[in-house]
Amino acid sequence: MRRALLTKARHTQGQPRLSSRETEFPARTRQRDIVSVRTEESWVATPYTHTSWTVKKGREAEFIERWSEWAEWSHREGLAERAILLRDVDNPEEFVSFGPWVSMQAVRNWRALSGYQDRVARLREVVEHFAPRTLELVSRG
Repeated sequence: MRRALLTKARHTQGQPRLSSRETEFPARTRQRDIVSVRTEESWVATPYTHTSWTVKKGREAEFIERWSEWAEWSHREGLAERAILLRDVDNPEEFVSFGPWVSMQAVRNWRALSGYQDRVARLREVVEHFAPRTLELVSRG
């Protein structure tokens, strides 16, 4: 059974005051009884974006520079942490990038921005192929 910490808000003169009391509760606790829940597995259901990139031969350094600018901009637009870019040791034109987001809605908003399309267009100039995906973290070992 998953354990969780329950924090109940008490209202005093119109201002919420959090108690420091931590209580275990069953998974089927009614939603209206929960003010704020932080589970030990709070990372579960975190949305990630992941992209596989095949870069044009000889354009790897330019790709890294363009990707880094795109990642910095994305961080300002809702990326929860800095994105990571990995390069395949045996195939230096192959890259993988990923990063966690604050919410699925943040991912949707990010992809809808004109700045997103502009930056993807700049990346397309130096890549042969790319495959973006949206993933959801469901377990950690």
